[in-house]
Amino acid sequence: MSRYRVNSSPTAIADLATIWTGLKDRSAVSAASDTADIELADDPKGAGDHLSEGLWLLKVAPLRLYFTIDEDDLLVTITNVRFDLPPQ
Repeated sequence: MSRYRVNSSPTAIADLATIWTGLKDRSAVSAASDTADIELADDPKGAGDHLSEGLWLLKVAPLRLYFTIDEDDLLVTITNVRFDLPPQ
């Protein structure tokens, strides 16, 4: 059973949709998004890196997901999603 609820802001939903529709092979983005949801629901602090006051980052290739944690409500909110280009 998941400990935290995971919610995505409208901005994060739009970010993910833009990334997803811009790729020919969408399976990696779908898999990364699913994995991120599972990791954030289980242990967001253990899965992510603290960036600054209230802002966290989770990298699940090929995505970077920025999120906040509300400990009182056990709620993780994904605020933005970015596409990580593979190193060349």
